[in-house]
Amino acid sequence: MTGKIRVGIGGWTYEPWRGVFYPEKWSQKRELEYASRHTTSIEQ
Repeated sequence: MTGKIRVGIGGWTYEPWRGVFYPEKWSQKRELEYASRHTTSIEQ
């Protein structure tokens, strides 16, 4: 059996993610842009 794995997140503005998931010094207003390139779906 084969299938696709989809990864999604329930939001994107989490301060603890800064410097961990988001690159150091990445601006907060660009976090959605970054997250959308690295996950399959984002819940608002």
